[in-house]
Amino acid sequence: MAYRDREFGKPAVKILPGGFYATQRDCVLATVVGSCISVCLWDSAAGAGGMNHFMLPQAELARAPGLVEGAYGMAAMELLINALLKLGAERKRLQAKVFGGAQMMQSPGVHNVGERNVQFVDAYLRTEGIAVLARDVLGLQPRRLAFFPRDGRVLLKRLGYVPQDARAQRAQSDSALALARRNAGGSVELFDLSR
Repeated sequence: MAYRDREFGKPAVKILPGGFYATQRDCVLATVVGSCISVCLWDSAAGAGGMNHFMLPQAELARAPGLVEGAYGMAAMELLINALLKLGAERKRLQAKVFGGAQMMQSPGVHNVGERNVQFVDAYLRTEGIAVLARDVLGLQPRRLAFFPRDGRVLLKRLGYVPQDARAQRAQSDSALALARRNAGGSVELFDLSR
């Protein structure tokens, strides 16, 4: 869904669940992920970048009714990579930033889809030899992302309330700024759009 982003003063594309977008334009790609995963890929030499947003690691037995192909991790990754290759990117030059995989359900016995999504994307990127420059995954909060595909910059905002019992976990988690420092060449910044 294309629109003009007033905060950044650029054309923007909102990536919905199951969607992906690749471009060489100077724009911003935006999404919100909870247990879903969003992977930002780019090739700086080609000036091409893109983002996907998948909901499940794979289709189990049969696809869930109403979900598009890109809702599943393997398809979402291949669709995005192929779109970038058509823009002149090379697989060996692709770099990634990975976000999402939050545990959105706190009920005992509920299987953590977010954790399974993170396991899938980590294995996929490792197998494909795609360098991960930054990541902000797991935890209990959804994330709002703004990705600038020309330079690979990502702005991240964590959303929602952190329950009392999660404060210890949050204190141990990396801040996005510390994550960016640790991942040289990666850029993840916290941002506040409440102004």
